[in-house]
Amino acid sequence: MIMDGVLKQFAENLERDAALANDPYAGSIVILHPGEERKNYTDEELECVNGQRSVDFSSRIYITALNVKNNTTILRTRFSDNAEHASYLNYVRDYFKAANSTKHYTSAKAALTQLLTMFFNMSNTHYYNSACTMASALSDHGEKTLFEIDPAMVEHAKDIPAARQRLVYLMDIVFSKVSIKRYLIDEEGYNIYRLVHCITKREKKKKVFSKTLLYPLGYCIFSFLLQMCLLAYVIFENISIDKVELDFTDLATYKMVPLALLSTIFSIILASPEWKQAGVVYEFYGGSVFSFLWAVDFFVNVVIPLIVVFAGFILIALAESYIDAVLNTTALLFISEIDDLLPGVLEMNYVSIVQDYLVDEALDQFDTRCDLTDGEVERKI
Repeated sequence: MIMDGVLKQFAENLERDAALANDPYAGSIVILHPGEERKNYTDEELECVNGQRSVDFSSRIYITALNVKNNTTILRTRFSDNAEHASYLNYVRDYFKAANSTKHYTSAKAALTQLLTMFFNMSNTHYYNSACTMASALSDHGEKTLFEIDPAMVEHAKDIPAARQRLVYLMDIVFSKVSIKRYLIDEEGYNIYRLVHCITKREKKKKVFSKTLLYPLGYCIFSFLLQMCLLAYVIFENISIDKVELDFTDLATYKMVPLALLSTIFSIILASPEWKQAGVVYEFYGGSVFSFLWAVDFFVNVVIPLIVVFAGFILIALAESYIDAVLNTTALLFISEIDDLLPGVLEMNYVSIVQDYLVDEALDQFDTRCDLTDGEVERKI
């Protein structure tokens, strides 16, 4: 519970800092006491929340140096009468404070790890609520975020614009990793190549070759060779079909076309998520840094489905018997699924593998961003 004295100091600081930063809500801030149960506004409060605030649904964050015992006070507005709730926002404060103000990077990394862990373990409802709040507050280069003017947070009001941009840049580390996690784990976008990438990237940081890498790399090679072999057989079968002997005026020639059409549509449906998320996967593998596993993954999950869609249609449509058409359909759909099935067959703990990898990547990314000057941060965002 926030004590009365701390709450009073909090309210005074907020009013002062909003005025110093020329915040549009300065002078119209209403603090709701944590122990207060009333639902009606006083006449004075109604005057404060009228005007611009009556049509503004955006979230605004005030980051203070005061210790409020892991709780966040919510201001009274026309749309929210909440008083106090435990939240992740204090970890955002600790993360920013250690990274920007005190330059205590070990503490900043601890807060960053805690933030990622909390976001990883949130339910969908809680995550989207939190993400919307942060997205609103960080929009327009953090224009809706205010900092306490204090040596332990932001020393001068003139430093607030740079502090806002740095907070946006630091929080990008968090949300970029959460985005990858939600795709790979929540949407089940993982496969053997992506999991092995996570494992090998972490092992490489030890700068010592480990025999434990041989097995996952071996599984990748096996999966790729099997998928390539199956694809080659499909192509060879298409080439070997003697189309000269086919009588295209005979209706019996088209008896397998309905199945061929339906299987083609189903193949496109299965492959479309991979096509849509190709950019996310590219960033996951390091973006501009070439990765052999990314090249294999791209070929298997983007190129092969395209080949199978066209070659598979011909193969199924020209099958000599109904059972051959069914078997061909099943085999073609199986080719691009092999790398998705292997992690389950091998009982790989994909949740732990992905989350540990993303935390390590976030910490490495923090190291490259923590010492950037204000000018460099401005250019990058």
